[in-house]
Amino acid sequence: MPTRRLYAHVHSSGNRYPLLTLHADGSLTADDDEMADAIAGLRDTHGLSNEAIFHYMKNKANAYVKHVEEIEDE
Repeated sequence: MPTRRLYAHVHSSGNRYPLLTLHADGSLTADDDEMADAIAGLRDTHGLSNEAIFHYMKNKANAYVKHVEEIEDE
């Protein structure tokens, strides 16, 4: 499985911010402490796997921010 990175893309500024990385070994890491807390919360309250959390966050978007995935082949 390749490494997959998720970014938040802010429409108004064009800036991108790293959110999550789903590593080739299946582990999930966050680039922000608040995102790490959100991962723990999704695991605890919904019992989601790392891949399910990644997909859940990928589909979260609104008029101001969209989430963009990049895949790194290894």
